[in-house]
Amino acid sequence: RLPSIGDDSECGQDDMGDQPGVNSVVKVFCTHSEPNYSAPWSSKPQISSTSTAFAFTVDGSAEERPSRQLLLTNAHSVKHAAVIQVKTRGSSAKVVCRPLCVASECDLAILEPLLEEGDARAKEFWDTLEPLKLARKLPKLGDDVTVVGYPVGGDNTSVSQGVVSRIDLQEYTAHGSAGAPRLLAIQIDAAINPGNSGGPAVDNNGRCIGVAFQALRGEGTENISYIIPTEIVKHFLEDFQKHGKYTGFGDAGFVAQPLESAYIRKALGMPANFTGVRVRRVDATAPAAEILKVGDVVTSVGEYQIANDGTVPFRQGERIPFSYLLQRHFVGDTVPIGIRRNGNSEMLSLKLSKADPLVPVEPRYGPEYLIVAGLVFLPLTEPFLLCEYGDNFESEAPRKSADDEVVILHQVLASELTVGYHDIKCLQLAKLNGVQVKNLRQLADEVARIELEASDESMMTFELVNGDVVVIPVKQAMQANEEIMKRNKIAKRMNLRE
Repeated sequence: RLPSIGDDSECGQDDMGDQPGVNSVVKVFCTHSEPNYSAPWSSKPQISSTSTAFAFTVDGSAEERPSRQLLLTNAHSVKHAAVIQVKTRGSSAKVVCRPLCVASECDLAILEPLLEEGDARAKEFWDTLEPLKLARKLPKLGDDVTVVGYPVGGDNTSVSQGVVSRIDLQEYTAHGSAGAPRLLAIQIDAAINPGNSGGPAVDNNGRCIGVAFQALRGEGTENISYIIPTEIVKHFLEDFQKHGKYTGFGDAGFVAQPLESAYIRKALGMPANFTGVRVRRVDATAPAAEILKVGDVVTSVGEYQIANDGTVPFRQGERIPFSYLLQRHFVGDTVPIGIRRNGNSEMLSLKLSKADPLVPVEPRYGPEYLIVAGLVFLPLTEPFLLCEYGDNFESEAPRKSADDEVVILHQVLASELTVGYHDIKCLQLAKLNGVQVKNLRQLADEVARIELEASDESMMTFELVNGDVVVIPVKQAMQANEEIMKRNKIAKRMNLRE
């Protein structure tokens, strides 16, 4: 072929073609349309981002599920995507993709290019790419690693090199949510910059040992980057193949207290040859509530003994929190655990659940809301807290029942009926006409019942947790709803999940 501009040789030899992973990556162009949780009937202005993805092969398990090639990237790279496009190395043409599965919890997403099978364009696209194989084992400390991707600052492929520094559990969410699980992560000293997200980290044999997803930046930190190990990637892919969607990582359903104090071990009557952790809280909606009690001591998971600091043996010379053993399983799996209760040892079967905090980290549905005479109610979620207050918030609480939500009076839209209430903002709703409010759906049903049975003198009394009350005449509210929504350009009075 004719040499390209910039070729050093007459034959136009590819100087980067032999770099591991270089021929496996694509540049991702995404337009994001993020919901506006502060005004849940609207969206924020669209923004654009670039990142990286790489080709891999999903092995077929039967004739009806043949092997196929797909792209893997980070969930945050395509979150709230309106349009996703990718471009292969050296190409000027972009290909539209659709997300098959997005899992923010482990920051992974599967993309499928929208190309007709047998089309020449599809053949050209996949012929350009070399699917990466996932490493079977975790790398060793000090192993070489090469990160391939498209960081900001240029359009061409970039490679950065470093070594594996540490392997431990880390929070995958950027804002360090209290409700998000800590999953296995690999720390490296190779540079990971914006745009590298979703790119492969490969070893000297060209095998993918992880997916780039974040870097630690701030005063006193230097060359601290993280990749998602293939152990997490394989769990995500197997989950998708088994269930057709992401179901999550196994969770114990209880909160444990370390027993490093000799005094507390003595108070619990633990023999000197026993170690473990005390059950501090059991989530009422988790299967663990059927077999565990507060005060139980969990001594083992499977064949692994839990130390008094809550860790189990990991690799030679390393230890890791015992939750790691549970995260290797799927939600609904059963694992054997050893406990001490009232001085006796028992073996129990613990069915794993999915962590389900009262204030959801990632709501399974879009923003929900209910408007009553200008009063805007919505369930409390972490995306709302981030939207209102930024990263500086904390929230963690167990649900007492599966349908529990924290419903808040978010804002008061101006109308004659809401005069005097305009300073009320972001307060939890406790009761409506004396009825305890459990969730937004129940509140909507209660409002509908009150409206149906209303007389000219009927009132709705909203009791807030700080002691304030909001009193609204029912008939006037029903008449005012449409005008209030029209004035504020709100298409629907409510948005509730089915």
